[in-house]
Amino acid sequence: MNTYILLNITTEGQTEFQFVRQVLYNHLQPFRIFCDVRQPPFNNNPELINDKRDTSPSHRILSLIPEYQKVSSGSLLADLISIDILRAKCKHFNDWLTKLESINFLKN
Repeated sequence: MNTYILLNITTEGQTEFQFVRQVLYNHLQPFRIFCDVRQPPFNNNPELINDKRDTSPSHRILSLIPEYQKVSSGSLLADLISIDILRAKCKHFNDWLTKLESINFLKN
């Protein structure tokens, strides 16, 4: 039986979109989980989740590393850091991945 899961992921921004496409997609394929990632248009600024635009995580990094490119550097760094280290440092991310990986395709 060729059972698989199509996981629909909606991302907040381009950085998260690239992370799903370049890192998470490859990690989940062996578990027969395929990601369909989409980025909806925002009418307002998704960075409003931060106190100020210049205090968002990406802007803090830019103040230390002017060459930092949020979209390309973010996915590259996540890939270099590895899923295992991200899981060890991010409990919610680890819990979410563990749930996905433990889905039993053989349930009747």
